[in-house]
Amino acid sequence: MELPRNGGIVIIDDQIGEAIPLMNALSQKGVSYVYYNGETRNYPKETLESVRLIFLDMHLDNVTSVANDNKNVVSTLIAGIDTIVSEKNGPYVIMVWSKHDSQHLTDFKKGVLENNGLQCKPVAVLNMDKSSCFESVYEEGEGSTKSEFKLKENGIEIILNTMEEQLKSIDAFVLLYNWENGIRLSAKETVNKIESIYEKQSSQWSANLKNCFSKIAKAYAGEMLDETNKAIIENTYYSMNDIMCDYSFMITDSFSEKVTGISCELEERNGIQGKIEIIENIDDKEYVLSHAQNAYHLYVDSNIISSGKNVEKVFENIGEEHRLAETKIRTVYWNGLAGINSLLHLREYVPIGIRPGNIYEIDDGLKKELCDTNSIAPTRYDEIKGIELEVSPICDYSQKKRMRLRLLPGLLLPQDINLNAEYLYITKPILIEGDVKKMMFDFRYFTSEKEGYLKEKKHLYVLGDELLRNIKDKMSSHIVRTGIVVME
Repeated sequence: MELPRNGGIVIIDDQIGEAIPLMNALSQKGVSYVYYNGETRNYPKETLESVRLIFLDMHLDNVTSVANDNKNVVSTLIAGIDTIVSEKNGPYVIMVWSKHDSQHLTDFKKGVLENNGLQCKPVAVLNMDKSSCFESVYEEGEGSTKSEFKLKENGIEIILNTMEEQLKSIDAFVLLYNWENGIRLSAKETVNKIESIYEKQSSQWSANLKNCFSKIAKAYAGEMLDETNKAIIENTYYSMNDIMCDYSFMITDSFSEKVTGISCELEERNGIQGKIEIIENIDDKEYVLSHAQNAYHLYVDSNIISSGKNVEKVFENIGEEHRLAETKIRTVYWNGLAGINSLLHLREYVPIGIRPGNIYEIDDGLKKELCDTNSIAPTRYDEIKGIELEVSPICDYSQKKRMRLRLLPGLLLPQDINLNAEYLYITKPILIEGDVKKMMFDFRYFTSEKEGYLKEKKHLYVLGDELLRNIKDKMSSHIVRTGIVVME
């Protein structure tokens, strides 16, 4: 099994002699790491944003000497991790690495996983007992006093096997960081190919390569490239991104083979119809939502309580005694579905400048007109946001050929407002600021404006390229649709 790379592993242990075998085990796998001795003054000045695995010795002498009870020890350890791991870090695992019989482990797990003790919560807290890898060595003689804590002969092998075995319990996490490792390989291939364009032995290698960057930038942006240093670097990087994506497709087979032992098929279980979509434990009861033969089913402790052709029908048919659970299950289902759509089709960043794919807020007058022409009740106006999407050709933007901005107005709607017409484009449910919404764009309002029109507008969201292309394709089909004249 692969381990996280790119310095995604952190070791926190005040006894470097006991940490060295772990470092050696990681080094044998070609995995880099960051080491801290547990002293606050040696922690990073700025939190790290790409940590994937932390090996934590819970018995740090500088912590236990100051904190005299479990609560204080745990809170001090948590504060140390907060100093290392950024709230934007993403998924990571804490591997408790201790020779003290996992002292404070129960309280630590509770503080980290249940009490929201960390600004970035780990996906799991696992345990690796140092005593399985080390052994105490005693001096010979009367009274035999322990002299050192020494790595066992097969200690490194035990460390590697234990890591692998522990990580199997959170194999979805392994899938994520394995993909991250694969992207690193794609970036490496891209850099290597560009670097090899000119002979490294040449004293002018750097100058020649920088000249090459100007050509790459012009090939990407076209003859209208603004040949400033900033524009050359940006467009070179845009081109390198495309090259890297090509490599990613090429090598996906090789790095996906490393995790083929992990099953991603929807779970099946005796007594449950179809494939399991959601499992939630609520008030000591297990709720299971499954899907089979064009129907959904909801079970409580393996007993079916509701069925329906769609999920909403299942929720409508639930008895009153399960209403509180229904609210949570409904939220988990729709947030999961909408969250995936957002991941695929929305970009969290707001780009600098005015570019196709950006979504802006429109004035209340146009919002009201869109609501009225689509027969949306005035009582719902406050739940709706008026939006407009720039749909100008991306090549016009890249080559600075836009004479006017092409805009498509629409609405950001609550999930339960249903509209249907050939002149509307309505997205699947998406997650916006924690709420399930839909975007509607009205082709009848397609318009153009001068570039200065958007300068004072507020950026809201950014559409991914695939969704933007799909909207433009549907709009093109609507514009060129043919009619027929007949006599009746």
